[in-house]
Amino acid sequence: MGGREEVDGFVTTKRGIDGRIYFGRSRKKLRSMVLEVKGGENVNISVVRQLRGVLEREEADMAGLILMRNLKPQQKAAFSREMAMAGEMKGKHCPRLQLLCVPDILAGRRFTLPEAPAARGSKQGQLTLPTEGSPCP
Repeated sequence: MGGREEVDGFVTTKRGIDGRIYFGRSRKKLRSMVLEVKGGENVNISVVRQLRGVLEREEADMAGLILMRNLKPQQKAAFSREMAMAGEMKGKHCPRLQLLCVPDILAGRRFTLPEAPAARGSKQGQLTLPTEGSPCP
């Protein structure tokens, strides 16, 4: 069963979504990246497939997966192949499905977005968050 989530006046469903990053040039043209966080050691490729389904169902522009631990090399290769199947954003060289691990985030890496994230109560030009991302090592 889904729920409703309201963030800064935008209502979304919570089915399979742990959060969202909103980005865009204006409030009327905001786009979103749905986020899912997984913490267990037994994370497998089905997590990526489910997130891809959430991406399509929610009609989001992008989806991001955050893992507590780094992936093993074989897992990383399988995850990368599956994520690449989601393609890139239209007109942008930005993967629609991305992955970060907590160690990456603590090192300052971020998801790659086509535009700066929308910050509540600030102008786009004032944002200083890094937006370059990289896959888990």
